[in-house]
Amino acid sequence: MANWDYVFPLNRETIEWLDGEGLSHPQLMPTNRMPSTREIKDAVSTVGELPDDLQIDLDFDNVDHVPEGCFKMRGNVVAELRILRQLADSCGQLWMYPDTGEIAIIVDVTIDPDVVASVWHDASDRDHDWHYFYRHVYATEQRSG
Repeated sequence: MANWDYVFPLNRETIEWLDGEGLSHPQLMPTNRMPSTREIKDAVSTVGELPDDLQIDLDFDNVDHVPEGCFKMRGNVVAELRILRQLADSCGQLWMYPDTGEIAIIVDVTIDPDVVASVWHDASDRDHDWHYFYRHVYATEQRSG
């Protein structure tokens, strides 16, 4: 089983780090927040059929809980991105950061999960993988800072 992907609301500290690395990114929205377990559960239901290997590390019986800081997912990156894209409608921008140090992904309402996953997979085999990914996915976005 794959390692975990940590999901955080995109914040100023992350944007400052991306700027320091010279990585393109969308402008930070002021309303980004952590979704509740109920919102995550609803997003999973809305997305529909998901791969059996997808795991979300939450107590789905406690639907009013809002994870502190982050929550974890693993399994299929396309399925994860589809769920996070659905959550972006109500929670704003999210940042999915793999605990392996692989390329982190900003998810907002503008992304196409299938396209982003394809670029992510392609970038992982390249030198300067983060720069390749962020340039190809976010370079047309307005940069903040």
